[in-house]
Amino acid sequence: MSTDENKKRPLLLTLIVIYIIFKALPRITGTLLILSPSIKETNPEVYAQVQSLSSFQNYSPFILGLLLIISMILLFLLKKNSLIVFAIYLALELITIINKALSPNWIDIFGIKGLYSSLGSFALGAIVLGYMIWLRKQKILN
Repeated sequence: MSTDENKKRPLLLTLIVIYIIFKALPRITGTLLILSPSIKETNPEVYAQVQSLSSFQNYSPFILGLLLIISMILLFLLKKNSLIVFAIYLALELITIINKALSPNWIDIFGIKGLYSSLGSFALGAIVLGYMIWLRKQKILN
């Protein structure tokens, strides 16, 4: 084994990966449950709310969750590509937040606290991106 393969994974990196994967899983499963065909019969109120949202608003949590999990798996494997995938995720997250802020339906459903939560999540993502850039400069990511 070369020295690159023997690099020690920082504990903070492992904790970040675990936290963010656990944060992304409910996003994916929740989207799948809400968009499932059975929701029309079992909960017509939720179905009506989902129908009031745009396709972008309906599918973006699923796509963003997948990007998040892929980037965290790559980060755990110490791959440089994780930085690119996570930056794409963060850019799409920003577009989603702007879309949420401009959508009166979203604000009516989730309120201003939902928007603040999204902004807090984005800020956390920006901090993680900074950490990933630092890891790359330290040559921990290969």
